[in-house]
Amino acid sequence: MSMTTDMNGLIQIFDVDAQDMLGYPSADILNRVTPADISDPQDVISRARELSEEFSTSIAPGFETLVFKASRGQPWISNWSPDSTIKTFTA
Repeated sequence: MSMTTDMNGLIQIFDVDAQDMLGYPSADILNRVTPADISDPQDVISRARELSEEFSTSIAPGFETLVFKASRGQPWISNWSPDSTIKTFTA
């Protein structure tokens, strides 16, 4: 699965695997939404809490939550399972 964003977080590339895995056609996604918009809100909230504790700073749930470590040159590797099939996500 490949998904990339611009600097504002809007999805610019949403390949066929991403479409199949997430169930959205690219026409509904490209230049319209951020990865946070199509993520489980509770997952994003939980991740924001984890990062806030880890970095001793307040991180609001949203796109910044998903790119916080990557924007600081640190990898984020996580298991992600929208359809109960475990996938490894690296940002």
